[in-house]
Amino acid sequence: MRRTNPAIHWSRQPKDPPTSVRQGVLGFVPRARTSDPLTSHEAAAHVPEFSSHHHGLIHAALVEHGDATSYEIAERTGLDQVQVARRMIELEVPPARVVRTAATRPGPSGRQCTVWRAIR
Repeated sequence: MRRTNPAIHWSRQPKDPPTSVRQGVLGFVPRARTSDPLTSHEAAAHVPEFSSHHHGLIHAALVEHGDATSYEIAERTGLDQVQVARRMIELEVPPARVVRTAATRPGPSGRQCTVWRAIR
């Protein structure tokens, strides 16, 4: 039996999904938890304004430079690592534009990071 975090509102088919969610392969996935402050929900509502541009930058960097971690992508695109990491999850949702590879590489802290590949 799958356990869910009660702090996250998950809904497969909401009648009118809030702007703080994105549609994914399994239904709707939250961009902000129900327990998050209002500012998080307001920020999540603005994601559609720039996410498409970020998706394009990230995909182009992976196509041009090859497989990379979110830190490496951030260096190549001018985005910060957190922006890249958030968009990578979105880019995995069908129609997927990126995939996780089996490889990892150390990030600035020395911890291993996922290496991503563009789907052309």
